[in-house]
Amino acid sequence: MISELTSAIEEKSTIDDYQAMLKDYVLKSDHEKSLSTKASIQDVQSLLDAHENNSNEFNREINSIYDKIDILNTDLNRKLVEYVHQQELETLKPVIEAKADVDYVHEVLEVIKQSVSSALQKKADLSELEAMLQQRVNIQGSHNCL
Repeated sequence: MISELTSAIEEKSTIDDYQAMLKDYVLKSDHEKSLSTKASIQDVQSLLDAHENNSNEFNREINSIYDKIDILNTDLNRKLVEYVHQQELETLKPVIEAKADVDYVHEVLEVIKQSVSSALQKKADLSELEAMLQQRVNIQGSHNCL
């Protein structure tokens, strides 16, 4: 019996063995304290839902910005089509520069007007012309009579 008791005592774990096993365990109070500072499943779920809502809102705002950019791009392209291209302007520039300006045209018209007016004043009016023709006929008639 003593030998059995001695062998039973020798087979039992030592304090060092128990302390090694306890290193893997946590006190209940420490465990409860640790759990109280952790987020609950509901907290995590509400954060995930809020993140999903924020993501959806963010995606809607991004899509709205893309739509506005598309509208601006379309409007810009429409306006660009309406404007004259630089090459066309370069082609038209010498043609426009070769044309007489308005002041020059008015000066030329005034000179022509004065020239026509002067020429008309120099011309004999119809009664003077008839008188000259009658005088000539009279002169020729008197020559024929002689």
